[in-house]
Amino acid sequence: MIHLDHSMIINEGATRRCYRHPDDPGKCLKIEKRPGAANANELQAYRAVQNLLSDYLAECEPELAVTSEGEALVCELVRDADGTISPSFSEFLLTEKTDENLRRQFLEFFDLIVRHKLCFYDFNPKNFVIQHAEDGFQLKYTDLKSFHKTKTAFALEKIPFFATLKLKRRSTRFIKRYLNQTPSSAQ
Repeated sequence: MIHLDHSMIINEGATRRCYRHPDDPGKCLKIEKRPGAANANELQAYRAVQNLLSDYLAECEPELAVTSEGEALVCELVRDADGTISPSFSEFLLTEKTDENLRRQFLEFFDLIVRHKLCFYDFNPKNFVIQHAEDGFQLKYTDLKSFHKTKTAFALEKIPFFATLKLKRRSTRFIKRYLNQTPSSAQ
């Protein structure tokens, strides 16, 4: 069992908390606030898309880990070249401008998921991490739990045509809203 405490929290979303791994500085642990299937869904999605999207994903371990706070998805902790934890895209936009290389990566990422009908729906800028590597910025998508998930039993997204439409609409909205911005104007 991995023992955690609140001082290890790196970030927190609506459904999960992300902790630094106490034994491995290169990893983090995603733990659900309320028991559910988010981590199992994300692990399943990771397995399904890891080969196609490997350039854009933080690596995940193949099994959930047992911690003092519940089951955890163990993932790579994305760090900049200087060793600091890489910021989310929303944090990045407060101080930086999206350069052409990063814009190209976003467009390629969205093109891959649309072309291969990998229906992710949660394109919150907090779900992307921007790593400042030695050769420039590198995009990572860090929240796969929305993969092919619908909110209701009767959702139109269960029909592949409508799922693809929703995916295209959400990716286009993200591109228009966030990739043509100056620092701190994208909030």
